Amino acid sequence: MRWYKPKDYLLEDTFEGPDVAAGSVNGTPASDGYNTRTVVDTDSKLSISGSKLNIAPRLTPAWGDPLIRYAAVAQQAGRVFIVGLNASVIADSQIGFSKTTGGDMGAGHYYYLLNSQILVRQGGANVSVGPVLITNTDYQMCVVERATGCFYFIKGGIYTTRKLLWISATTSDPLYPAVFNSSATFASNGILLPRTLWLPQPLASDSFTRANGALGDTDGAGHAETTGLGSGGSEKVWTSQIGTVQINGNAAIASALVGGAAIATVPCGEPDVMITGALTRGTDTGGLILRYVDADNYIYAVHDGANAELHKVVGGVDTALVDVAAAYGAGNKLRVTADGTKFRLYYNDTFIGTEQTIADAALQTSGLHGVYYTDTDSAMDDFTGYACHHHKVPEE
Repeated sequence: MRWYKPKDYLLEDTFEGPDVAAGSVNGTPASDGYNTRTVVDTDSKLSISGSKLNIAPRLTPAWGDPLIRYAAVAQQAGRVFIVGLNASVIADSQIGFSKTTGGDMGAGHYYYLLNSQILVRQGGANVSVGPVLITNTDYQMCVVERATGCFYFIKGGIYTTRKLLWISATTSDPLYPAVFNSSATFASNGILLPRTLWLPQPLASDSFTRANGALGDTDGAGHAETTGLGSGGSEKVWTSQIGTVQINGNAAIASALVGGAAIATVPCGEPDVMITGALTRGTDTGGLILRYVDADNYIYAVHDGANAELHKVVGGVDTALVDVAAAYGAGNKLRVTADGTKFRLYYNDTFIGTEQTIADAALQTSGLHGVYYTDTDSAMDDFTGYACHHHKVPEE
């Protein structure tokens, strides 16, 4: 059964029709009748049966054999690529937009599934973006292109809505929709490129590029999609909750501390978010605040010059959950994902420490997120907050 409603697609391969034996899939037409499957399959490990693409592990060929790919598409903001996936063995496979026509996907935009872990490839490195996948479970792996970079989503298993896993800002063009394999065993019930363009809108976004003084309202310019598709996040009112945070030199900086800290929040309306900011550290620490309730209950992330840290404050008691060495660089991105009781800390596009569980009842529902300081010279720029869960995308 199809897991989408039929619409208009640049590529629609649902593998319906006659079965195709392993070793014979190359050059066959996609289900839409106008795209062609290009396959490399030295070991005859790729076949079509039961309206599914079936891929088994390679024996001796090089990485990326077997593979299936389609004609290149130019990078375009809002271009959505979706692959249905159900794996009995999850190990060493790549799914998404390939930069190359064979072998490793190179500097493309893609998932790298390794030993059940969800990784994405960015800037020549792998970034861990989610917990393990579950075998024999239906998933939809989704990559949505930006003008520069892309958003990564997943649906299926425990993810009942399309969940945002990662945001990247690297460009690659041209791009081949593709699935490469090494040692995984899985089936796909569809590979799709909808014609409809779609990008998520931020809940809040602020470049802080305005006159020195009060924070005022967000300007919607803390992310790349400042106009048109994917724009949003403006006209949200900043509130200094502890101390005072102001605009200074086109950045958010604390001008006064109370009890050694300053906190400013913006109403995002969702507790489950991906919050990002570009941090330039001063004499002590600066960072992000999540799920602010009051002066005694909130979650924060900072960089102290040596370590990236994630803390919770419950009933006024501060508990360090992650405190791990991470090479500091002025303007590097600090990011936290909060989804239910699960939290992940990133610095400079690197996963820091381990996924943390914060189950305290006081920290589960607040939609106030923002910036945090313990000095008056750390600066935060390009603040964005995206919802973790998206209920409506083009193919649904």
